[in-house]
Amino acid sequence: MSDELTKVRVLIVSLDRLSRAGLAVELDQQPGLVVVGQISGDEDSSLPLGVYDPDVIVWDVSWETTTASRNLGLLPKNPPPVLILATTEEQTTSARLAGMKAFISRNASPDALAAALNALSHGLVVIDPTVS
Repeated sequence: MSDELTKVRVLIVSLDRLSRAGLAVELDQQPGLVVVGQISGDEDSSLPLGVYDPDVIVWDVSWETTTASRNLGLLPKNPPPVLILATTEEQTTSARLAGMKAFISRNASPDALAAALNALSHGLVVIDPTVS
């Protein structure tokens, strides 16, 4: 089996282009992860999950929190697990109201982020106490 097939496939969602690019660089350097795409997740775009076929989604809601939280509703029924990157309790609460269940601080280290994505891909719950 190819090494690429054993890696956790990650889709990055953020309204901020630089945030998406930075996350992609950091996550692609982590063993066991491969970034399969980056999208804005804005209300004018659908989430093409079939195109990317991610195992997990990492969604940065810290940019334009209200818009990002509302756009979590763009997820199709039964999406892959979604890890929310947040900086405030308000962002976490908004994401919880949209049905999200996994949260980590936007300031988490790349290693912590990779560990959270790996845990999430195996069905574990991820809740960072600094943002919950």
